[in-house]
Amino acid sequence: MGDKTINDPELISITNIPSDSIIIGFTGAVASGCSEICEKIINKFTNQDRPYKSWKLSSIIDDALKDDKISNPSLSQKQDKGNELRKNKEPHYLALKLLNKIDNEIKYNRNKRLRILLDGIKNHYEIYFLRNHFPNFFLFSVQAPREIRKERWIQQQMKDENIHNHKELEKEFILVDERDEHEDIFYGQQVHWCNYLADINIFNDKNFAKHASKVKEDFYEKKIYQYVELIENHLVQKYDKEIYPNSDELCMTLAYAISKKSSCCKRKVGAVIIETIGKEDNNIKEENIISGIPIVTSSGYNEVLLNTKPCILDSKYNGCYRDLVKKQIASRLKYCPYCNEKLDSIIDRVRCSKCDIDILETIIRSSDENSSNFLDICRAIHAEEMAILQLSKRGSFSNNDLTLYTTAQPCNLCAKKIITMQNIKKVVYSEPYDKMNVVEMMQNAGIEFVFFEGVKGLAFYKLYFSDVKLKGVEDEKK
Repeated sequence: MGDKTINDPELISITNIPSDSIIIGFTGAVASGCSEICEKIINKFTNQDRPYKSWKLSSIIDDALKDDKISNPSLSQKQDKGNELRKNKEPHYLALKLLNKIDNEIKYNRNKRLRILLDGIKNHYEIYFLRNHFPNFFLFSVQAPREIRKERWIQQQMKDENIHNHKELEKEFILVDERDEHEDIFYGQQVHWCNYLADINIFNDKNFAKHASKVKEDFYEKKIYQYVELIENHLVQKYDKEIYPNSDELCMTLAYAISKKSSCCKRKVGAVIIETIGKEDNNIKEENIISGIPIVTSSGYNEVLLNTKPCILDSKYNGCYRDLVKKQIASRLKYCPYCNEKLDSIIDRVRCSKCDIDILETIIRSSDENSSNFLDICRAIHAEEMAILQLSKRGSFSNNDLTLYTTAQPCNLCAKKIITMQNIKKVVYSEPYDKMNVVEMMQNAGIEFVFFEGVKGLAFYKLYFSDVKLKGVEDEKK
């Protein structure tokens, strides 16, 4: 099952990894905690019949840097090398190269049903490759607030490298974290797209003290282990009549389905506004299944106005309109504001060739006010905005409290519209933006602002489908 599009004699056909193997991938921003979660899963689930083992995609990058005689590379250097490999080979090269490495390692243990954990997926083409070849591939997106991740990363750097310049480390983190989220190159870091494609969301915002082992284990039991069990049950088609998706999982899956209507070439966002009849019981039993019924009152997705061509189809733009505006602004820049390198070309003016940062994006994101203004340039109305407008168009509003589910954290402008609605009392979002003033706005307005955790997208149908299938078989036998 090798990929013939890659001309590399080292990449032989993968023959020792069964196509139905469980492969669990992990994506997330810098210092989100993926590696620790992998370690916990291995300790919890490994036994003689189902061994778990983890590998890092970054190990392929480390090997390439060793060949280049680069020792103790910085995170920025690793990002550079990863981009170089994806560009010169194929965008899914790291995943394929690592699977080939795993294949060679396990060729003498072919009878074992090895569970493979892949840590550090950063590009969406790696996800497409794994899904195309392994039907039991599932992707976890692990998220945490930027401030928490920054402190984790700085503490680790000070411990590993014996570096004590906190300010320099903080500056370095911001640069690599911004780059990690999204680069405007198909072979670059694309964590925001990986989050969109993820099957299961985890919010890993805890900093546990060493003595809090029981609290830490409870956290993993509730946050991680239940989803690994779901995946194990899916493999053997085990039916557990007490396991059903909760309302958050159902409604977020609806929001992701609606996001597919968007023509945006940068980020597809969907939103649904829900009214809930009754109170949901998360420990629901079969005889009490009709409880906490979510009713969709409105929906929306990010899209240009009616009778307007999408950016990607409009010959005036041939791509994202905001990118065009960025280049126009960039044309006025002569020197990089970070390293003072002279910028000679329009491409260099967007991304500095020396310090390799997206100049405009970093400047814009350094200010919440500027970020909001930049989002306002977008030709499309946002998903949350469309959902609110659709609700208004009906001419009637429910007296009951409403919940808005959105695939991406609302921007400042959408947050203001949500607050103005008054009866939207809860917002559940899946992909974070790290705009702290939105959180503050929601808290001041008394709106519950929650990161979505659970199963979504395609995995919703795979992991919660086997019970229907097997229940029908059981009924026929009676």
